[in-house]
Amino acid sequence: MEMMLSNYGHRLLLAMNRGDASQDPRIPVLTSLRSAVTQNSSDIPDVLSLQEAGLIQEVPAGLCSNDVQLRYQRNPLENISRVVFEYTTLCNLSCHHCRNGNLSPVTSRDLNALKRVVDVVIPLGIRRFDFIGGEVLLYGMKWPELARHIQAAGGQVNMLTSGWFLEQENFWAAGERHTTSHAFLQRLAEVGVTHLTFSLDGPRDVHDVCREVDGLYDRIMRGIPHVRAAGVQPQVSLMILPRLADQILADWLSELGGHLYPDRSPQERLDRLQSDPMNYLSHFIDVGNGTGMMSSGGKASDIPDRFLRCKNFFRPAPTLRFKATGELSLCPLIDAGDGYGNLHDTDPIALLNGMQDAFVYRLHAENRIVDYRPLVDPAIFSDVAEHVCSHRVIVTMLAQAIHEAGYDAQTVPPALLQPLNVKVARRVGHLPSETPSPLGRPAPGA
Repeated sequence: MEMMLSNYGHRLLLAMNRGDASQDPRIPVLTSLRSAVTQNSSDIPDVLSLQEAGLIQEVPAGLCSNDVQLRYQRNPLENISRVVFEYTTLCNLSCHHCRNGNLSPVTSRDLNALKRVVDVVIPLGIRRFDFIGGEVLLYGMKWPELARHIQAAGGQVNMLTSGWFLEQENFWAAGERHTTSHAFLQRLAEVGVTHLTFSLDGPRDVHDVCREVDGLYDRIMRGIPHVRAAGVQPQVSLMILPRLADQILADWLSELGGHLYPDRSPQERLDRLQSDPMNYLSHFIDVGNGTGMMSSGGKASDIPDRFLRCKNFFRPAPTLRFKATGELSLCPLIDAGDGYGNLHDTDPIALLNGMQDAFVYRLHAENRIVDYRPLVDPAIFSDVAEHVCSHRVIVTMLAQAIHEAGYDAQTVPPALLQPLNVKVARRVGHLPSETPSPLGRPAPGA
């Protein structure tokens, strides 16, 4: 029986060789196997324990030595540097561009499964864990226990928030009542939060309109020094809206740099803002609530086929994402990145080792997504597309729906296409959702 390194075993070897992880006594065996590309199981010491640990696996049928070498070179785990836990989709705001705006609410409840993820990825040299929502600080259940687990394992905890709690008194968050926002910030530091990232959609007037909360932008700016004083590093997640003029954008970034890096020169502030890996900088994608912000600036039909293929589905960087449903997902947009398996029924190592078997992986790795593009119904979907990702999401989700129904692009019955297109359109926001929105809910304990 011929054996090879699994995705997990190969990434562990890379982490050891780079000095990103503690040395493991099994590394010499993994190194010898990597050098030989494949090896007979009878020649591998402790072969059963290595298999049980998910470090090696049988060579899949039909793969020759060159194929195995290519598999190592294309390991989907190679460039992962952070894990994102979408802890809850519940939120107390209703932002104009929210990607979850038409989806039913979900909150993570299986802490043991998430702790298992931490224990699995820490040995790979991955120590950054970002908690996103929804609004985790308000609706997340028992996440401080997970934060402490990450801290004990030597990881960093970054919480993304709207900043809703700043300058509040006697409020509920993280399962407890807090007297002031300052006391809450200190509590975050106590449970292991190392970074607090504020989501911002533009300068003051733009941000407060998008969030529908007057004065929120200024509260965040005033709160940044208090975050730092509590021993937590303030960061920002910026949504770059297409309607922001270049000069307005430049002035806004300069202002933010002054708040985040006050001891730096103006140019150093700008450089640091854009290069700091703990900050998020993303473009507006017209899905979810964002479909209501679409302009006539671009057409989906004008997007060339070659742009539909996305490397992140098979060579992800830098994020490994676990949704509140338990799904391993490689795309933050709606359900487009789903299909790699679920924590609730599969161990994380098995999920990581089986990524190449997922339909959505092959859809993009083999560039089969172009076969499904003609199946998108123009009578259901708007031809307006602010960003290529919005159309890519639609085609990817439609392809996945056809696959789950037991067909492919050539065999799907025409009568099935219309209901599948409608199903996808409701998920991405091109048609009204049939499920209740998770937005605008009152705070627990209020």
